[in-house]
Amino acid sequence: MKNIKIIAITISLSLMFCNCEELLEEEPFSVVAPSVIFGNPDNIEIAVAGIYNAMSQRGIDGNTFGNYAHGLIMMGMLGTDHVRSGNNLGNRFSQMDLFNYSATSQLPTHVWNLHYIGINRANTVIVNTEPLLGTGLDDDRLNSLLGEAKFMRALMYLNLVRFYGDVPLKLTETNSLTAEDVIGIARTPSEQVYQQIADDLIFAAEHLPRQQELDGRVTSGAAYGLLAKTYVYWATAPLNDTSKWQLAADAARQVIDSGQYRLLDNFPDIFGWQNEGNDEIIFTVKYGSVEGQWGVLGGAGGFLGFSGANFNSTGPVTGQATQVRQYAAEQYLWESWDPLDQRRDWTVPAARINNAGDIVPLTADQSSDPNSFNFGLAKFRRDASWIRFQSPIDVPILRYADVLLLFAEATANASGGATAESYDAINQVRRRAYNQQPDPTAFDISGLGLSEFNEAVIEERGRELVLECQSRWHDLVRYGILGERLEAVKRSQSLDNFDESKHILFPIPLTELDVNPLINEADQNPGY
Repeated sequence: MKNIKIIAITISLSLMFCNCEELLEEEPFSVVAPSVIFGNPDNIEIAVAGIYNAMSQRGIDGNTFGNYAHGLIMMGMLGTDHVRSGNNLGNRFSQMDLFNYSATSQLPTHVWNLHYIGINRANTVIVNTEPLLGTGLDDDRLNSLLGEAKFMRALMYLNLVRFYGDVPLKLTETNSLTAEDVIGIARTPSEQVYQQIADDLIFAAEHLPRQQELDGRVTSGAAYGLLAKTYVYWATAPLNDTSKWQLAADAARQVIDSGQYRLLDNFPDIFGWQNEGNDEIIFTVKYGSVEGQWGVLGGAGGFLGFSGANFNSTGPVTGQATQVRQYAAEQYLWESWDPLDQRRDWTVPAARINNAGDIVPLTADQSSDPNSFNFGLAKFRRDASWIRFQSPIDVPILRYADVLLLFAEATANASGGATAESYDAINQVRRRAYNQQPDPTAFDISGLGLSEFNEAVIEERGRELVLECQSRWHDLVRYGILGERLEAVKRSQSLDNFDESKHILFPIPLTELDVNPLINEADQNPGY
């Protein structure tokens, strides 16, 4: 099994990869017996940091494009009605938008591999820490560390099951080639994967603290928020288990009633280089301030430059360099947005940045040409600077606005129609979006049937969460509307390759099929 080979990593390797600066003050281990490592809770804490690292770092064991560092972001943004890439069928990023990816494509392969690296690190912590409960160590601390490991395992499985469908559910560690599961694990039915995700998150919610000393580590609020999201996805396609709507509402209510989070008054204030002290952010994948510990969100999601802009600068732009053109907004996204909604001009500005570092409005010709690649996605930016490709901007995984919208959707569907709570939740988000207008309440929605309300929630999520948590692709897939939304927006190069029966899932990597005897070509997702 290819991913087993990749994730046959000892705790020592996990520690070597850890980029949590405070935790790196600890001495790394070499080859030490697990009983020695895990007998000290401080060492368990370092091992937990290695799980976080698998979500943030790229280049682990040859997987260059990372998870939230690159690959996962591209898989979840491109190929939607909001974001586009170029027309080069051979480009790894354009492949996502042109529906030209296959079982050998780098991004879906690297995301698969890195998720199982992270899952193995989580499993190593869990299976070696659980036996220590009741042995005289600090059980509260052990359970909190277990909660972090189980949250991260749940997050990784939630990503996998949404992108790939049935996936191997591995709950044991692999630390040698004699492990029972090294030969292979068959694809596990999605419902069973979802149940394990829920079980892990329920444990995490019950044992994690409300606040963590080190920013960027998960809390009980993050666990309840991700549990709400898990149940919402479980309640919609492909499983459509409507019994999960009320569970989703209950989990989201835990976050709302905790009083720990709020919508910031001003939408642009949410985003920036660091998120410490941000009352709206519930959980992010963290990036350090030192080059080499950076992600791509600021650079890839900043202002587009005019031809010749130097993307290697965080100040005034000088010199000459080829402009980065990984992705841009579909022109439709800007045109369909209410200009009174302050999120539009912050997220998809009709402007570019010139060599002096100045923001220059698009001309009428530039803003009306659907093939001009002119609308950048500048949601994550600093001032008017065009941030270089690598940047220390944290990747938001869950924030309060997301939970409010999940709560609105869940309460409406659990009740068979939108309730007063449903409307209040979505309208809180809308009022913040229109808070530059004299009366934000004038933009409240009301009086909708259930299907209309669900559509309003999905569109509100689309406007609120551009570039975040792969939400647009997943939302269109789970409501079965990916094809119809793309048909109205995408250029012919994308539509010619798109097949909705195929492209609602990504392919199981060929490397997995080649070496796992329990997954073969007949088990591949349809169409690949």
